[in-house]
Amino acid sequence: MSSKSYEYSASNIKKTTWGSVRDMGDGCWETVWQLTFKAAHPLGDVDVFRSSDGSFSAELRMVGSANGELRVTTNNDAMDAENYPHTYTCFRIINDEYGEIETIETHPKEWYPPFRNRGNTG
Repeated sequence: MSSKSYEYSASNIKKTTWGSVRDMGDGCWETVWQLTFKAAHPLGDVDVFRSSDGSFSAELRMVGSANGELRVTTNNDAMDAENYPHTYTCFRIINDEYGEIETIETHPKEWYPPFRNRGNTG
């Protein structure tokens, strides 16, 4: 068995921030992600994604010409790992279909999946 040496710099680690989370009190949770876009968008509210079982839904609301909120509603704790893939799918859908994201929660989008390791790491 051969041993390969891999170099990894701690400078590649980026501390991200999760969106603001609120317990709705009825078993559902809401997470609101603050997004900024590279260009202004005349969009109104847009349904971005809904899981087939109804446990996850997401809507993009524009709150300024280049600012938006991704509002995610889940039927379980907002921080459950099972919500991560759907959340990251929403980021990709928004970026590819509605407008290029510049920041997520004030951090460069490249710090978050699905954009991480795709070139510039901010």
